[in-house]
Amino acid sequence: MKTSLLTVSNNQEKRRYKRHSPGLPLRVFDRGTGLGIGPLANISLDGLKVYCAHDYDPGAVIVFAMVLPVRINGSRNVSFEGRCAWSLQSEKEEFEAGFEITQISASNKTILKLLTTKFC
Repeated sequence: MKTSLLTVSNNQEKRRYKRHSPGLPLRVFDRGTGLGIGPLANISLDGLKVYCAHDYDPGAVIVFAMVLPVRINGSRNVSFEGRCAWSLQSEKEEFEAGFEITQISASNKTILKLLTTKFC
Protein backbone atom coordinates (compact mmCIF):
# COMPACT_ATOMS: atom_id res chain seq x y z
CA MET A 1 0.00 0.00 0.00
CA LYS A 2 1.30 3.44 -0.90
CA THR A 3 1.49 6.17 1.68
CA SER A 4 -1.27 8.68 1.21
CA LEU A 5 -0.87 12.44 1.18
CA LEU A 6 -4.10 12.59 3.19
CA THR A 7 -5.83 9.76 4.97
CA VAL A 8 -9.04 8.49 3.42
CA SER A 9 -11.04 9.74 6.39
CA ASN A 10 -9.47 13.20 6.03
CA ASN A 11 -10.37 13.17 2.31
CA GLN A 12 -13.97 12.45 3.19
CA GLU A 13 -14.03 15.24 5.76
CA LYS A 14 -12.53 17.77 3.32
CA ARG A 15 -14.89 17.04 0.42
CA ARG A 16 -16.81 20.04 -0.79
CA TYR A 17 -19.08 18.09 -3.11
CA LYS A 18 -21.04 14.89 -2.60
CA ARG A 19 -19.62 11.83 -4.35
CA HIS A 20 -21.94 10.06 -6.78
CA SER A 21 -21.79 6.42 -7.87
CA PRO A 22 -22.50 6.02 -11.58
CA GLY A 23 -25.82 4.44 -12.54
CA LEU A 24 -24.14 3.10 -15.68
CA PRO A 25 -20.70 1.55 -16.04
CA LEU A 26 -18.20 4.30 -16.85
CA ARG A 27 -14.54 3.69 -17.63
CA VAL A 28 -11.71 6.13 -17.05
CA PHE A 29 -8.80 6.46 -19.48
CA ASP A 30 -5.37 8.07 -19.39
CA ARG A 31 -5.75 10.71 -22.09
CA GLY A 32 -1.97 10.89 -22.58
CA THR A 33 -1.54 7.20 -23.41
CA GLY A 34 -5.10 6.27 -24.39
CA LEU A 35 -4.89 3.27 -22.05
CA GLY A 36 -7.78 2.31 -19.80
CA ILE A 37 -7.27 2.97 -16.10
CA GLY A 38 -10.40 1.21 -14.89
CA PRO A 39 -14.03 1.56 -13.94
CA LEU A 40 -15.26 4.62 -12.11
CA ALA A 41 -16.31 3.90 -8.51
CA ASN A 42 -17.60 7.40 -7.71
CA ILE A 43 -17.18 10.99 -8.80
CA SER A 44 -17.85 14.56 -7.65
CA LEU A 45 -16.99 17.99 -8.98
CA ASP A 46 -13.64 17.88 -7.19
CA GLY A 47 -12.57 14.24 -7.23
CA LEU A 48 -13.08 10.63 -8.20
CA LYS A 49 -12.36 7.10 -7.06
CA VAL A 50 -11.26 4.54 -9.64
CA TYR A 51 -10.76 0.78 -9.51
CA CYS A 52 -7.48 0.11 -11.30
CA ALA A 53 -5.16 -2.73 -12.28
CA HIS A 54 -2.05 -1.17 -10.72
CA ASP A 55 -0.99 1.16 -7.96
CA TYR A 56 -0.56 4.92 -8.39
CA ASP A 57 1.91 6.99 -6.42
CA PRO A 58 0.30 9.72 -4.31
CA GLY A 59 1.03 13.01 -6.06
CA ALA A 60 1.03 11.44 -9.55
CA VAL A 61 -0.78 13.66 -12.07
CA ILE A 62 -2.90 12.14 -14.83
CA VAL A 63 -5.00 13.69 -17.57
CA PHE A 64 -8.23 11.69 -17.52
CA ALA A 65 -10.81 11.10 -20.21
CA MET A 66 -14.20 9.42 -19.89
CA VAL A 67 -16.55 8.41 -22.68
CA LEU A 68 -20.03 9.59 -21.75
CA PRO A 69 -23.08 7.32 -21.95
CA VAL A 70 -24.86 9.91 -24.15
CA ARG A 71 -24.02 13.31 -25.61
CA ILE A 72 -23.96 15.93 -22.88
CA ASN A 73 -23.80 19.56 -24.08
CA GLY A 74 -22.88 18.20 -27.51
CA SER A 75 -19.90 16.18 -26.26
CA ARG A 76 -19.36 12.41 -26.06
CA ASN A 77 -16.47 12.71 -23.58
CA VAL A 78 -15.17 14.71 -20.68
CA SER A 79 -11.54 15.31 -19.71
CA PHE A 80 -9.71 16.82 -16.76
CA GLU A 81 -6.44 16.63 -14.86
CA GLY A 82 -6.22 14.90 -11.50
CA ARG A 83 -3.65 14.32 -8.76
CA CYS A 84 -3.55 11.01 -6.91
CA ALA A 85 -4.39 11.62 -3.25
CA TRP A 86 -4.26 7.97 -2.16
CA SER A 87 -3.96 4.45 -3.53
CA LEU A 88 -4.44 1.10 -1.86
CA GLN A 89 -4.73 -2.56 -2.72
CA SER A 90 -8.21 -4.00 -2.29
CA GLU A 91 -9.09 -7.50 -1.14
CA LYS A 92 -9.50 -8.65 -4.76
CA GLU A 93 -5.81 -7.95 -5.59
CA GLU A 94 -6.80 -4.92 -7.61
CA PHE A 95 -6.25 -1.34 -6.55
CA GLU A 96 -8.42 1.61 -5.65
CA ALA A 97 -7.17 5.15 -6.10
CA GLY A 98 -8.60 8.52 -5.17
CA PHE A 99 -7.85 11.54 -7.34
CA GLU A 100 -8.41 15.23 -6.74
CA ILE A 101 -9.48 17.12 -9.86
CA THR A 102 -6.85 19.84 -10.23
CA GLN A 103 -7.66 21.30 -13.67
CA ILE A 104 -10.90 21.25 -15.64
CA SER A 105 -12.22 23.62 -18.29
CA ALA A 106 -15.48 25.47 -17.70
CA SER A 107 -17.23 23.44 -20.43
CA ASN A 108 -16.00 20.13 -19.00
CA LYS A 109 -17.06 21.20 -15.49
CA THR A 110 -20.57 21.86 -16.83
CA ILE A 111 -20.58 18.41 -18.44
CA LEU A 112 -19.39 16.85 -15.18
CA LYS A 113 -22.18 18.61 -13.24
CA LEU A 114 -24.78 17.26 -15.68
CA LEU A 115 -23.22 13.78 -15.57
CA THR A 116 -23.38 13.63 -11.78
CA THR A 117 -26.97 14.88 -11.63
CA LYS A 118 -28.45 12.89 -14.54
CA PHE A 119 -26.51 9.59 -14.57
CA CYS A 120 -25.28 9.04 -11.03
